[in-house]
Amino acid sequence: MSDMTRKKRKKTGGRKSKGPRKPLTVRFPLDVFGELENEYQQEGFDDMNAYVLALVDRGRQNLGELPESA
Repeated sequence: MSDMTRKKRKKTGGRKSKGPRKPLTVRFPLDVFGELENEYQQEGFDDMNAYVLALVDRGRQNLGELPESA
């Protein structure tokens, strides 16, 4: 086997797929980022991505409860 040929890696199981995703970069102000970083751990999330998705979902669910803007 030459140096340029690689063996296929055996799958190790890894984490279960969360399905197709579209990446999005969000640039938070540092103070907000620091708050989110503390909150996601306190809320019991494993990572900030899951926490931010939960916040977005919660916000979308609450949209119907917001008063209409003047």
